[in-house]
Amino acid sequence: MIPAGYMSKKVVARPEWLEAHGVEDICSVSECISNSFADYIKFWRHNGYWLFNSAEDIAEICREHSIDDTENTLFYYEVYEKQYDEETRLWSTFEPEPSFATSVQEPAEREMVGYDVVTFSVGTSPECSPLSCNSVAAETPVNRHCLFASFEEAFRALESGIFDNSEPGPFRVFAVYRTPLAQRKRLATRRLVKPRWPLARRWRRARRYWPARGALPFRPQAPAAGGTSRGRPSPAGR
Repeated sequence: MIPAGYMSKKVVARPEWLEAHGVEDICSVSECISNSFADYIKFWRHNGYWLFNSAEDIAEICREHSIDDTENTLFYYEVYEKQYDEETRLWSTFEPEPSFATSVQEPAEREMVGYDVVTFSVGTSPECSPLSCNSVAAETPVNRHCLFASFEEAFRALESGIFDNSEPGPFRVFAVYRTPLAQRKRLATRRLVKPRWPLARRWRRARRYWPARGALPFRPQAPAAGGTSRGRPSPAGR
């Protein structure tokens, strides 16, 4: 599996029309049910997999554009290096979009959620997750997050043809991870400002320039003839 990137999403409960009664919520890669934190493509900060290289990239966008991301879930994804074509029944390799920098920072901690099958008919951003979008989860075993429990289950399901009449392929298999809440809170509270010096350090720096108590940070200049130090005429010069 290849590191693909991060996305922050609003995870929603299973909709009533999805008749997969063991499913509690939708942790799909696609945005059809559980939306991303924003219409993020317009910011042009994503990588070649149309995700984000780091969690901090998402946090910066939210701060810069005043996006409330506190109730969302931060996901980390890995993708299988081959995609499946339902018409040719073949697996083929693919590459990230080269015009975007792809250098994914893997998280220090992660929690496995499951494996999703996602369509890429255009070959850019994730399109549909047929397990949830097309109710394929009602026809095959999935976990409570509407995902396969293992990569092998996703691989076999694709080759069995269960996704053939869902959405146009090719299909890619993603490993879906959730980041810990502690990491999420650290990113939310970080600031994009230059840190101020501690008070004691600022005082020591000031004393280097004005060591004597009561010293002025500038040298007073004598008033010009016929004027004051502020450059205005004195009463005697009027």
